[in-house]
Amino acid sequence: MSPSAFSAPPVPCLVGLTASGKREVALWCARASDAEVIACDAFGVYRGLRLLSAAPTAPADVPHHLVGVLSPSEAYSAARFVADADAAVADISARGRRPWIVGGTALYLRSWLKGLGAGVERDEA
Repeated sequence: MSPSAFSAPPVPCLVGLTASGKREVALWCARASDAEVIACDAFGVYRGLRLLSAAPTAPADVPHHLVGVLSPSEAYSAARFVADADAAVADISARGRRPWIVGGTALYLRSWLKGLGAGVERDEA
């Protein structure tokens, strides 16, 4: 599924480098628009890597999705992010809230916005 597949309003995306201030802006925007954050971070999805990823601790009033949900031993990919982000967008929208994609992993965001080529899979080697 892609953003154009939703009949709901477009999903805002806030992107930038690690430690560039995205978190503060995202929290302000989320509070102002009754939104929830979907993290677009290749390392933030893992538990226990907060220093490496600058992964946020979600405040009670702004739920965060895809933060600290996997063990570092689990594989994650752009394709899996697309599926997880689609599910999060659908869930958030179904509850009448607004999803925001926030992060700095350009490959994940581009894959979610533009899709992936056919046959793209992980090379275990």
